[in-house]
Amino acid sequence: MSSSKEAKRAKLILDLQKYRIPTSILEYVAEKVRSPIKLSGQLLKVYESLNDKALDILHRAFVKCEVDRPGRFLELRLANYMMKQIKEIDKVDFRKKLIGASKAIHEIDIVGYDEKGAVLAIGESKARIGASTKDHVTKWLKEVEDIAKNEDYENLEYVYFMSLGGYTDDAIKMAKDLINKEGKYRIKLGLLSWHDVYLSFLEEREGKICKVLPK
Repeated sequence: MSSSKEAKRAKLILDLQKYRIPTSILEYVAEKVRSPIKLSGQLLKVYESLNDKALDILHRAFVKCEVDRPGRFLELRLANYMMKQIKEIDKVDFRKKLIGASKAIHEIDIVGYDEKGAVLAIGESKARIGASTKDHVTKWLKEVEDIAKNEDYENLEYVYFMSLGGYTDDAIKMAKDLINKEGKYRIKLGLLSWHDVYLSFLEEREGKICKVLPK
């Protein structure tokens, strides 16, 4: 390896050491680019075990806070946020297909699992320039409701919607009406049964994820 490549690699590792990225996310990136990864030992050793491609992706996603066209970097940052907000999440997966009660298949950007493998949280990441509208939110919540009504996902407790471009006024108004005082969204299952989930609307501002609702 040339000295310039070694210097670049050392710089990436130095920058990444400031970020304690969850192991599940590191494993996902490593798998996608066929990188080796050492999961035990100091964080420095973990980063040193990754190949150049994995380091580049992590650096662009978490240090530079770039937004790539497919929205993958934003998904990584949302997954990181979810895992740090909810300590019960043991593992995350991306672009995962979940089957709703209607038998419809929904591709979910981020799925968080507890230590027993049950779905605990799901997240939608909108890496579009324009603001997310009422229609965008409504479409997402219909998918959430269908998933929550499937008994296989009875442990679903947290739902996140993140928009890079913010929200339109009508989307904010609707969201406020949906969330109760406890920060939950009530999904009706039957005549006297409900599935309550914590519903959060997020926005990324200058590389920082901020909660829009509930306040």
